[in-house]
Amino acid sequence: MCEWAPLTPVVDLVRAGWTGGMGAGEALTALATAAAWTALAGWTVRRRFPWEPRR
Repeated sequence: MCEWAPLTPVVDLVRAGWTGGMGAGEALTALATAAAWTALAGWTVRRRFPWEPRR
């Protein structure tokens, strides 16, 4: 369950950048998960926080 948390792929990518211990498949999975969370957050913000233009 914790592997799908929003910041887990970011932490994994940073850790792999420091240690070099991640394969290409794992890196792509982490990037895809981070992209999915980013897209979900963007969609939620646009849907739940409708900003009106200033007058």
